[in-house]
Amino acid sequence: MNSLFIVWSDSHKSGVPILDEQSRCIASIINSFAYLHTGSGTEAALLTVTTAEMFYHTAGLNFFTLEQLMFESGYPHLEKYEKLHNKLRQALKQVVRKCRTEWSAAQLLRFMHAYWSEFIIAGERPYTTHLRAHYENACLLERKEPQKSKETLLPEEQFALLLEKTLDAHRDYRQKQRLFESPALM
Repeated sequence: MNSLFIVWSDSHKSGVPILDEQSRCIASIINSFAYLHTGSGTEAALLTVTTAEMFYHTAGLNFFTLEQLMFESGYPHLEKYEKLHNKLRQALKQVVRKCRTEWSAAQLLRFMHAYWSEFIIAGERPYTTHLRAHYENACLLERKEPQKSKETLLPEEQFALLLEKTLDAHRDYRQKQRLFESPALM
């Protein structure tokens, strides 16, 4: 198989760079699995479980990032999305369990593609306009990268930068959230 299962295009962009990077990462996981999943036996089963776990953790990073951006921007439906994300986290845990016991590689691939279509591409649209408008003047969408250009970064370096940004953003979000939950403010 030489073609990509999901071909990234500008139509997939949300206009929020960190979310777009994470979406491309999820597409990459799906494409890599689609390319490698042929075969059967122990190796195929291990690849299926490993991919499901990686997909679960990557989607979790996407949820945390999105919730943090919504919190910072004062998105009015944050609570609704936090509930949805919690349901999705539980569903993704079930997928990992199923991959350990009963699901084939083809079933995981169908699930990941459906997830991509329903929650990454279609699911981002309701709030991206709000996020873009909020951050447009604050220049938070286009954070400066280190001196090394993205084209010269190795994939591992790009992933490390993405992970670092996401964890920093999540840490900031949790600190701000604790501030608002402080007894002194109640």
